[in-house]
Amino acid sequence: MTALDIHTSPFAPAPPTRRTKPVNDPTANLWACLDPRTDRLHAAHAFTGVDSAALLQLAAADALTVPPVRQRVEEGPYDGQFLSMIAAAEPMLMAMPTWAYDDELLRDARLQIGRAKARLAEHSYQNAPDASPRMRVNPSLASVLTLIDKRTRQQHATLLAVIAIAVEAGACKGSIPHLMASADGELSCPSIGQLSFVHPGTRGSDARFVGIRVGRIVIDVPDYQHQQRGDAWESLRGRSGASRSIVVFDPAEVTNFRDEIVAELR
Repeated sequence: MTALDIHTSPFAPAPPTRRTKPVNDPTANLWACLDPRTDRLHAAHAFTGVDSAALLQLAAADALTVPPVRQRVEEGPYDGQFLSMIAAAEPMLMAMPTWAYDDELLRDARLQIGRAKARLAEHSYQNAPDASPRMRVNPSLASVLTLIDKRTRQQHATLLAVIAIAVEAGACKGSIPHLMASADGELSCPSIGQLSFVHPGTRGSDARFVGIRVGRIVIDVPDYQHQQRGDAWESLRGRSGASRSIVVFDPAEVTNFRDEIVAELR
């Protein structure tokens, strides 16, 4: 099966309007630190905690509804390879059933697939491939940003503050712009070594330390807005085992624990 690139652009699942990168957003800044070799679908899952099938579905919907693709499906020029690629995207759009997740963007994408399949049925194309090519799609930064809640954004800001401490302390052994990697639902910093992040929504997160791990320290933000400081600390201690627990209500509070963090990174 061959792989073809298709023009993609940012999207928002509901309402179906596309967004631009916000100024100085912690999630956007953290995304910019990803190693270029990192699989963006795996990274988006680690960033958001959203199921990979849903992320793939939304990315495919975006790719199918950008103006250049829409215009070509509706008006041509037509060729068998392009139409087959569009039609072959149908399984990606059905990654989650319509009763579980549906919006205008997904309905529009399914419409484009229906049109492509109808064109293929009406005409015989000499360049139609024997095996349907697959459409290569990846979640964009803009799509990830639409799925980030306030607590996750605060976690990302806190992780960036910890990274800044590590870099300042000389604990970073790699390229600063490309610090982050993603595997098995976990964000890690291979060039730092003892630093990782697990979102509570990622696969298997109930069996791991959720939050930011720095060696034997677990750092996290409150579970919900306006949570009392004592309750937040007790909650984190309850899921951190014997690890040192630190709750920060503002990313700037991380600097209060700089010496502890640096000691774990050495």
